[in-house]
Amino acid sequence: MGSEMCIRDRVESVAQNLGDIEGHLIGRDKKLSGTVRVIIPEVLALSLLIQELPRFQKSYPDIDLHILPSHQGLDVGRREADITMQVTNSPAETLVGRVLAPIAVAPYGTQSLIARLEKSNGALDHSKLPWVDWLGDSEISQTCRDLLKTHVPDMPVSISTHSLLLHLEAARRGLGLAFLPCILAESDKTLQRIETIQPVLGPPMWMLVHPDLRHTLRVTVFIEFVRDVFSRRSHELLGSGMSEPSND
Repeated sequence: MGSEMCIRDRVESVAQNLGDIEGHLIGRDKKLSGTVRVIIPEVLALSLLIQELPRFQKSYPDIDLHILPSHQGLDVGRREADITMQVTNSPAETLVGRVLAPIAVAPYGTQSLIARLEKSNGALDHSKLPWVDWLGDSEISQTCRDLLKTHVPDMPVSISTHSLLLHLEAARRGLGLAFLPCILAESDKTLQRIETIQPVLGPPMWMLVHPDLRHTLRVTVFIEFVRDVFSRRSHELLGSGMSEPSND
């Protein structure tokens, strides 16, 4: 029994050492070619990233991007992907990266639905119209639920869903008003923001990478590309009329 455990420990040690060596070799890879595997929330990929990728593809034709939806549960720490983009206040300490942007949340609805809002005691009464509720497990979904409880605690809920994509689509179809991340709704021509409720900041968007890959050129050029996208479209992340918070 003791010898079996000894052999198993040695095998695990060798495997760990090989993994470390592989990681350092990957990190020294300076070629602008190969595969970059990116974990990203699917709705964010649809609304923001995919439409920008032709520009990246034109600049770096030999880099093959694998876009992996975050609901698959893949782990950058275990090298199942190279980069992860996630909205969180608590990024993994084993990864390295930085905040791409603050993410604001605000109430939206179709123009026809918002036009039905009526005033009560001189203020718009948001509780007279149906709302869409997002029951997801993420930090940003909790922010949306907290805003519902604060602003319309007695709202009639027309639809509840655990999917952000369905939450967004229900609002777009006029099934109810909804608190949504501004990054998804601000540039959507079917939606209009309810101006009487100010956007609030939710968890920020992080871009994180395995430490062994932070100097790999094909990874770093993609990181810089995404940072540029977020910088140019910061007005969509924050919502109109909301300034970016100071770093002081």
